[in-house]
Amino acid sequence: RFEYAGAPGALTGFLGESPVMRSGSELVIAGEPEASAVWFPANDHPSDAATFDLSVRVPLGREVISTGRLLSRDTDADPATATWHWRTSEPAATYLTFLAIGEFTLEESVVDGRPVVLAVSDLVSGPVRTRAWTQLRRTPEVVRGLEQRYGPYPFSDLGGVVVGVRTWWAGLECQTRPIYDTSLGDDGDWPAELLDHELA
Repeated sequence: RFEYAGAPGALTGFLGESPVMRSGSELVIAGEPEASAVWFPANDHPSDAATFDLSVRVPLGREVISTGRLLSRDTDADPATATWHWRTSEPAATYLTFLAIGEFTLEESVVDGRPVVLAVSDLVSGPVRTRAWTQLRRTPEVVRGLEQRYGPYPFSDLGGVVVGVRTWWAGLECQTRPIYDTSLGDDGDWPAELLDHELA
C-alpha cells in the first residue's frame, strides 16, 4: 500500500509529450507508455500489473474520473470538499490508469450486469458535446460486438470519458474507461473505428 501527496512532477512521455495536461480548472494525467509515475510511486512497466484503490479529495463542485468502479463520490466530513473513491479490481498496467479532475457531467447505468460510467467535461459544448454523448453511449454496444468476435470482455466495469483539455492523442485505451480528446467531432462525427480500437 502506498500513500502519496504532492504536486505532479515532470515526466516526458511518448514523442516528448507530457502526460500532465491542464485547461482552466481541469487536470488530466494520462499517457503511454508512461504516465502513472508522475502521480503515484510505480514501476511503470506494462509487465507489472496491479489493482488500484484511489481516493481523491477535491473542492466541492469538481469531479474525479478514473478507471474501474466508482464506489463513492463524497465520503469526507468537510462541506467544502468531496472525496471520490474508485477501485480497479482487475490487474492493470500502470499506464492504463488515469486521473481527471474538473467539472464533468456523469451518466451512470448498468448494462449486461456491468456498471457503466460515462463522463463529458463541461468544457466541451455545442455540437461537439452532443456528438461526444452520442458516441460514448455506443460503448456497451461496441463491447457486445467485440465479445461476439473475440470472447468475453475481461473487466467488470465499463465506460468512457471525453476530456476538455487538448491531448496529443485522439483516444487512449485506459482500462475500463478510455479517454477521448475534445477535438473529436470538431469537423463532423468521430472516426467509425475509434471506439472499437480503444475498447479492444
